[in-house]
Amino acid sequence: MAIDPATLRRYTGWYKNDKTSPERVAIALDGATMKLLRFDTTTGAIKTSSTLSLDASTMRIGGDADIRALWRVDRECVSISFAMRGEEVGSFSIKGTSYSRHEPDRKSALLDLPAELRQEVWRYVLDGPGSLVISSPQDGKVVIQDVAGERTPYNRIAEIHKAFGNEAKFLELSLKHLLAKPREGLYLVNILELSDSCLDRKLRKVTYQTNWGPDFPPRREVLHGLLMYAKKNEHVKINIELNNWYLKDAKPYIIREKFVRFGIGLRRAIRGINVGTFEESAWIVHKWRGEKKVEELNASNVSFWPAQEELTDIEWNKVKRAIGVKSFKGIMLGCGVRGPQDLDVVVELLKSYYLKGT
Repeated sequence: MAIDPATLRRYTGWYKNDKTSPERVAIALDGATMKLLRFDTTTGAIKTSSTLSLDASTMRIGGDADIRALWRVDRECVSISFAMRGEEVGSFSIKGTSYSRHEPDRKSALLDLPAELRQEVWRYVLDGPGSLVISSPQDGKVVIQDVAGERTPYNRIAEIHKAFGNEAKFLELSLKHLLAKPREGLYLVNILELSDSCLDRKLRKVTYQTNWGPDFPPRREVLHGLLMYAKKNEHVKINIELNNWYLKDAKPYIIREKFVRFGIGLRRAIRGINVGTFEESAWIVHKWRGEKKVEELNASNVSFWPAQEELTDIEWNKVKRAIGVKSFKGIMLGCGVRGPQDLDVVVELLKSYYLKGT
């Protein structure tokens, strides 16, 4: 049974054991989940974190508490009674032990350190293997989270103390690989532009997985936003995966027109590399470059990758035969192919797309 968020907030706060004063606990909200936290009396670190879930069949509304019920502390069902103090819970008892609300000393030794030293602490906390992802917002707020994590922000340092918010903002992006799915393109551009004013010039890596390809042109505000950002920030390595630019299981026509000809057009549009005639790739230049100049978009720290596939030698020989037909001779001449012996050079170029991007 869902509980009103305002009601949930009344239960959160710090509490102390009425009999054993050193013991401190807290009831906290993690999204819509209530958790009972117990702290080590020596270090102050969280010793245990237990999920509180309501047994709705025992719930009673009214009286001196919002909710009278049996609660489950993880898997154990226990009776917890809460006593109200005005608009908030003033105390509660669990298994015969009573706890009263108290306001802890908010002064932290971290506040006495220079911000530069605190940032080293934040880096230590946030650094680690793995990738971060951008989650599409439900409430208008973008969530950056661990790939395998729950839907909670990866960087929650601002929740410790509001004074830490700006100095730790987006710091995780300078330490970890950021992965964005197709529909998060605009959010990715906005996050990179916002984070640039918060971060040092430390190298970081970004991967944007797209549905773009020969038949799926990009949203220019996303493509151009990423490329122009990369031009201004050479410390950032951006990989743009074009998942509809592929060779695996492709028919000869697809190999020629949708892979090779498109690749030539893409290099002309973004890199300014002129191979073949302009008429052959004018439509690609129009859809990908638009009114921008090559100098605005040609960022060496951005790589365009075809669909991540592994091709066998048999499949590469199929590619070689597909581009060697007479009808494709004009394109091959533009690539420097004067005879069958030169086709291997083009095949090696196509292989390099899979190894290094373009």
